Amino acid sequence: MIPLYIIYGYLGSGKTTLIKKLLSRPEFNKAYIIENEFAHINIDEKNLNNNPVIPISGSCICCSTGQELHEALLKIIENNIKKYPVILETTGVANGREVIKKLALDSTFTQNFSLQSVTYVLDALETKSLNTQEIGVADSVYLSKIDLVDIQKVESIKTELKENNLKISDINISSQAIKKLKTTKTISHPEQSYFVVSLKNKIEINKLVDIVKKLYTTQDIYRIKGFFQDETGKYHELQATPNNLEIKPTQVQETLLVFIGQKLDNLKIHDIFQS
Repeated sequence: MIPLYIIYGYLGSGKTTLIKKLLSRPEFNKAYIIENEFAHINIDEKNLNNNPVIPISGSCICCSTGQELHEALLKIIENNIKKYPVILETTGVANGREVIKKLALDSTFTQNFSLQSVTYVLDALETKSLNTQEIGVADSVYLSKIDLVDIQKVESIKTELKENNLKISDINISSQAIKKLKTTKTISHPEQSYFVVSLKNKIEINKLVDIVKKLYTTQDIYRIKGFFQDETGKYHELQATPNNLEIKPTQVQETLLVFIGQKLDNLKIHDIFQS
């Protein structure tokens, strides 16, 4: 059986960062990754190019037919002869219960894979993402960005997690995971959308920061991520959530930004970058 690990969590919580940490460990350094991206352009895949990545872009596997996930599993079975671990990273809008349900109902998965763990990545800065029902399907919670909040808030989050008995042990696809699949409701994200801006020109970092801050006050944006080239010609990666913005150097020579939010005004976003 091929071991599979699910990592899910809200937009910008740090799922890809956690995966990069896992890949630095000997037991995961040859892991296969199924990377699900809500947008048609997969930004995170470009940060994981040292490992085999099977992208599923332009849809969320929790509310799709499941065919894309099924095909990704078949591709791994065909290529992963030595049964290296597989890490499945969901979109930031995915419903963890529905993802597990898709796997549980797929005979290709149940006959060839073994679900090892389900990890929820919780952003300490975005406490509104503390949905105990959604986190409840996980057997572990990874609290990210604790260096950006005070210790009292960290302890408060941990206490709330413990009070809701969210630490579940020994979860597996044949017993506990399936028992948690109580909902039969079809999940969809009708109001959530994304918009991609191609940055044809170089842009000053400070100017881009001002634009991002302005957009967060004028648009209902959950997440911004991508790459840009500054005025000196150097490439950078941008990762932003409503309460945090990070810019760091990158080897990826791309110049585009993906915006994910609700009822985005694509024309206004486009015009801001053209002005």
